Amino acid sequence: MMETKDLLTLVGLAVTLVLGIYNFYMGNRSARRTSIVGAVTAQRLKWGEEIQDLISSFCGAAHDLRFSVPKGSDEAHKKMEEIDRLRYRIPLNLCERTKLESIIEEYVKTIASMSSGHLANSEEEFRVKLDGLVYTTQDLLHQNWISVTSEADRGAYTPRTLPVNSRRSNRHI
Repeated sequence: MMETKDLLTLVGLAVTLVLGIYNFYMGNRSARRTSIVGAVTAQRLKWGEEIQDLISSFCGAAHDLRFSVPKGSDEAHKKMEEIDRLRYRIPLNLCERTKLESIIEEYVKTIASMSSGHLANSEEEFRVKLDGLVYTTQDLLHQNWISVTSEADRGAYTPRTLPVNSRRSNRHI
């Protein structure tokens, strides 16, 4: 039979082994979570910059087409091509279907129609729509920034919001 000191040594080794395995598991889990949160946070920051670039390019092209470029010129045709490209590209970057994203999509559609002359409106109405798009985008980017800082503080990924609805339910074939 074992002596008491040998038994205590064996129990101590077993407890140390169990704690070592537990610490190894928790360390790996924490490192993986930190890596995922870091990647998601970096992607959110990159997404915010991309949305800023897309919206500012869209607003600039729409404003130029409406106020600066002579109608019917080659430059007007190029601006319209840019507006068309951006009016489809912007919704592709808005993927969570939040209320703000839906409002931004509507602004983009309306502004594209207004700048091309398909939708009659005054210069003031056009400027109000451009400002509305910018302000709504600022709100969306602010929400994104809150999510990024929250993730960085807590170290855990959380979706910004739940989707309002699916794209398929809104599209008719």
